[in-house]
Amino acid sequence: MRVFLARLPYSFIYGMLTSKTKTKMVLPPSGMLYVASALEKAGHKVMVADCEAEGLSISEVVHRVADFRTEMFGVGSTTPEFPVASELIKTVKQQLGVFTVLGGPHGTILSKDVLSENPHIDFVVRGEGEITTTELLEALEKNGELQAIKGLSYRCNGQIRCNENRKLIQDLDSLPLPARHLTAPALYLFPDPKFGMKRLATVHTSRGCPYRCTYCYHMFGTKMRFRATERVINEIQICVEQYGAEVIFFVDDTFTLKPTRVMDICDKIIQHRIPIRWMCLARADTLREDMLLKMRQAGCIHISVGVESGNQKILDLARKQITLAQVENGFRLLRRLGFETRASFILGLPGENQQTIRETIDFAKHLAIDRANFNIFTPYPGIEICEDPKLRSCYKFLSKGWSDFRREGNAVIELNDVPREQLIEFQRIALMEFYMRWPIVWRHLVGFVRGARDAFYYRPLLFAAKEHFRRRLTQKQKHAALPELKLKKPGGDIVLAAGLRKPQTADYRWSKAPTG
Repeated sequence: MRVFLARLPYSFIYGMLTSKTKTKMVLPPSGMLYVASALEKAGHKVMVADCEAEGLSISEVVHRVADFRTEMFGVGSTTPEFPVASELIKTVKQQLGVFTVLGGPHGTILSKDVLSENPHIDFVVRGEGEITTTELLEALEKNGELQAIKGLSYRCNGQIRCNENRKLIQDLDSLPLPARHLTAPALYLFPDPKFGMKRLATVHTSRGCPYRCTYCYHMFGTKMRFRATERVINEIQICVEQYGAEVIFFVDDTFTLKPTRVMDICDKIIQHRIPIRWMCLARADTLREDMLLKMRQAGCIHISVGVESGNQKILDLARKQITLAQVENGFRLLRRLGFETRASFILGLPGENQQTIRETIDFAKHLAIDRANFNIFTPYPGIEICEDPKLRSCYKFLSKGWSDFRREGNAVIELNDVPREQLIEFQRIALMEFYMRWPIVWRHLVGFVRGARDAFYYRPLLFAAKEHFRRRLTQKQKHAALPELKLKKPGGDIVLAAGLRKPQTADYRWSKAPTG
């Protein structure tokens, strides 16, 4: 069967931080490429279009789908992307009449709603898609029974059926490597702060996350599954030798979870003399000096850590299982060892108020980090906060429009003590205060001079600068609009400029200057 897979455009999700320039970091669609490789292994013909990296419109995608003589069209979708996914699938279905399938977290959680409200979507593949999608195509080719395919939702005789869930793939090494040959490697670049724009590839060394933070949806489950180190090293070598990768992003939820395994991977990178610089995601409580030294020796340049809050009670309520002291110590260690660092925060977690949000902003400024991301808490389907009545009671939910479920520049919730508008204002203030500091500005300027021209890298700084000067201008305009004030004193009136502080002497009092 001929299968066309499309990666949706997603930069609009960033709202106020969306970059309109073409120079931006885009990660390869590794999940989709895993599905594509599984389908190719089963003998199917596959084409992939990356709408974000290539800047494709819906009409351009439809033309490609038609030219490929497609029989099955599929996309993966997060919650805020779903309206775009639905529109694209609807257009393809109406114009070409092919089978259509949706994958990704949104369909996994809401497959019944998706199928009942979107008649142009024929199938929903829930969870990990490699095996389920392969079995679906085999059944369609051979007129087989769909009810035996685990992880599949579909219509049958006017009814929506959701088959039994598929168990997670235990042996990740049984999967073929992502079908990178179906994309253009030159489209994926990373702004290396020392060497400028470098070709980027992503690698999964594991799936799953053992932590149960209340704000996360565990697409790959809570049980960790690891790939063999040799398979990981082999994939890195292929990325470098065949696709020209200069930077690797290990996209595991927590790459540093098992320090001995990390050090083993690092030893083999060093042993094979692989000329690569790389980055990863980590938790602050997993950062050990011996491991970090080995990572640095093996080429690691950038580590991103989820912090979430600067208030310990909020972290505990979110079940982050980490302390503020561990966070501080972790970033202090990373700074001392020379890593570029990034921290992510969430504003509006359960239990938040104006004071705790202020503490988070101040904590971010206190930490030894280079970049920070401040997200507004968004109640994505499937997370515990949406399922737990006690946690749900902390919020007033304001919208069910999926396109509104963006973490930047918008809020679909408000707390008792923090209305929606104030949450958005806090986010703007957080970005402005964090980035408008001379050490941060200097590091970005140095990176820019060295060639790191990626819009993704600079958009928070540019936003912060615009926000800073906008507020300064607004403040001046308000200042200029104030009525002139005069100082009444025995013996005569002296007219003063607006905005002066009230004298502390008891002989003076203030009044509006007469008009005209």
